[in-house]
Amino acid sequence: MKNYAKSSFLIGKSKDPASSWKIKKHCFEGLSDFFEILVLASECDRVKPFPDPYLKALQELDISHKHAFVLEDSVSGIKAGMGAGMPVVGLGTRNPAQLLIEAGAVFVIADFDDPKLWTELEEMEIKAEATTTTK
Repeated sequence: MKNYAKSSFLIGKSKDPASSWKIKKHCFEGLSDFFEILVLASECDRVKPFPDPYLKALQELDISHKHAFVLEDSVSGIKAGMGAGMPVVGLGTRNPAQLLIEAGAVFVIADFDDPKLWTELEEMEIKAEATTTTK
C-alpha cells in the first residue's frame, strides 16, 4: 500500500501562545515523521467547529479538499472537516459511534488498526489511480 501520509497534518487545540510554542517545540518533534505540518488553534481566527484549521492546513500543503480526508474523534472536529469540504472518518475512541455518525462522519473506526479504514483507503487509491489514468 502506498504512503497515505504524503501530505498530512495535525490540528492542535491550544489557543494560548505559550502552550502553542511548547506543543510545536516538544510534541511535534516526535510526530514530524508522520505529519508534514502542525496547525494550532492559536494560528487560526476561528477554531473547530469552524473549518478554519482544516482550510489553513490545505492551503499550507497546497492540496485540494477533494484529495484529502479527516480523521476526527469529536463532533466539533467532524463539523469542521465537513465545513472544509472533506469526508470525515469518525474515530470512536472518545465518543459513541452513533454520535459521530449523527455529526456527519461517513463511518466510524474503533482505532487506526480497524480493517474498515484500510479497506476504504485502498478503494480511494484505486479510484484515484483510475481517474489519473483516464485523463
